[in-house]
Amino acid sequence: MRLLIINCDDVGAAIQNAYGQYGDMLERAMRRAAPDLEIQHADALTGPLPPATEFDAALISGSRADAFGNDLWIRRLIEWVQHVDRPLAGICFGHQLLAQAFGGQVARAPEGWGLGYQSVTVLTPRPWMSEPIRTIGVLVSHQDQVLRLPRGAIPILSAPYCPQFSFEIPGVALGLQGHPEFDAGYARLLMERRRGIIDGARIDAAIPTLATPTDAALLNRWLLTFLRTAQ
Repeated sequence: MRLLIINCDDVGAAIQNAYGQYGDMLERAMRRAAPDLEIQHADALTGPLPPATEFDAALISGSRADAFGNDLWIRRLIEWVQHVDRPLAGICFGHQLLAQAFGGQVARAPEGWGLGYQSVTVLTPRPWMSEPIRTIGVLVSHQDQVLRLPRGAIPILSAPYCPQFSFEIPGVALGLQGHPEFDAGYARLLMERRRGIIDGARIDAAIPTLATPTDAALLNRWLLTFLRTAQ
């Protein structure tokens, strides 16, 4: 499979030197799941995005930006998503942008920031889920969330603080609010850099949860299986 990874943020030189951009984190995660993947990169902030003939499926990264924002690059990415004829998956911002592009609603999360480790429930088992499981543990970092799914979307995962944690538009798109490409070190660095933006008590409560083992490897396998079988 020729996988296109679309980077949607610039983390800055200091973080890039240690962890790379979000697209680099996603590539490492995808290669751990499938070392033989053919991966190419595009940057939504600088463009242009490639035509569908150049890839088999695409994965959209996270971002500090709002999927409902009016930035030119966001509008262009939404238009590209609406017209590209390939399976799509999105992580965090990418998940929200897919919902926005296909007619859902994205806004600030009513309960504020989601941080640290979260356990989410599997609502709808799907054929691309290689292992039967009822709950999934994953790292999160977001202040926006999907409030209403696009028409025809299937709710996949849910959490009390974020009911629309994951959705599938069969054969078209899979969105995931969590970050299976993050490790605990990066998640903590991100929280520490946002002190003053996020309430310190919420950060202090989230940091100890980072020691909890996640199901990131399983989620990454699910993402790739969806993208392969939706082609």
